[in-house]
Amino acid sequence: MHLLAPGRLTRMLLPLLFLLSVAMAPSQTAAAAYQANASSNINRSIAEMARAEREGDLNLVYDLMLPDARALIPRAAFVNWWPTVAPSAPADVLRMGDVTFSDITYELTGTDYGNVATVSYSYHDTAGNAVDRTVRLAEIDGVWRWMPDITQADLPDILSHAGYTVEFTSAYTTELYRGLDTFWAQVFSDWGLEYRSPKDMIGVRVAGTPSGCGPMDDIDAIFAHYCTRDETIYFNPEARDMIIDRVGNAAWEMVMAHEWAHHIQNISGMYVTKSPELFGGSYTIEHELQADCLAGVFMQDAIARNVFEQRDRREMDQMLELGGDAAGTTWDDITAHGSSDQRRESLLTGYDDGLRGCHLRT
Repeated sequence: MHLLAPGRLTRMLLPLLFLLSVAMAPSQTAAAAYQANASSNINRSIAEMARAEREGDLNLVYDLMLPDARALIPRAAFVNWWPTVAPSAPADVLRMGDVTFSDITYELTGTDYGNVATVSYSYHDTAGNAVDRTVRLAEIDGVWRWMPDITQADLPDILSHAGYTVEFTSAYTTELYRGLDTFWAQVFSDWGLEYRSPKDMIGVRVAGTPSGCGPMDDIDAIFAHYCTRDETIYFNPEARDMIIDRVGNAAWEMVMAHEWAHHIQNISGMYVTKSPELFGGSYTIEHELQADCLAGVFMQDAIARNVFEQRDRREMDQMLELGGDAAGTTWDDITAHGSSDQRRESLLTGYDDGLRGCHLRT
């Protein structure tokens, strides 16, 4: 065996070391830059969560949670369960501690996540007690979502809290309508707001059927319609049967969730005008896309309750494809609902961002 002289060995290794340093430096620098830029956004997410806890808005705490976790936990289950395990809410300014990043497999879903932030912070609660907390967050589509420290073994206990607690009995006996009615009654109750049901659901089989918004003349062109004047949802039974037969039950439920969302907008004081800049309200397309978003909120909860499966989302996509505006429809058209892509994006916002993403409360 021949040994190389130290000087010769160094000359041979220097180019290799240089190449390794060049190859490693960009990735290390990029990671450091990513983590530095992420810190302020992470702090904002933690601050928003703390504010929601301080104000007792557990629906917002739920909306800030990782979508994969929300897919397994119905809204009411979380709102009822979280107070039994959550640390006391902050009463003062948060004192942020260390932030570390790592790749993990999330215990609840078995999903791999990169660059998960583990954040330590402290505060005083309303009783003056010092509280130290650690929360993990993952970045999803540019938003840092908190990851509850639970596993599959915790789900049975959490799901045992899924019953609605609102003192409300729906007048509707159809499972779909009763589910929509009770879901929104619970949300309004959580917010301390008064809820009232749509006054009626009417199947229109004959052209010219009277409604608070005038005679229902063109019934062949509609799937369903909410009339703000009489707070009633009108629908075409033949269109309903066709949609269920050709697309699926989930598609029709989404149509009804959209119309129910118009009722939620109505009783919340939201309305449409031709010139929102002058008269307040919103453009038709804004109103319709928000209704799609609110429909997404309900459908996400229905999936978490196992009323539907994740694969049923394909039916909803197909329904929105059918309901997209025709080519050439302008954004300020009084009949505009949004393109198929816009409507799908709005529904997805309701899934991922919940009520917060739909701006139901401002």
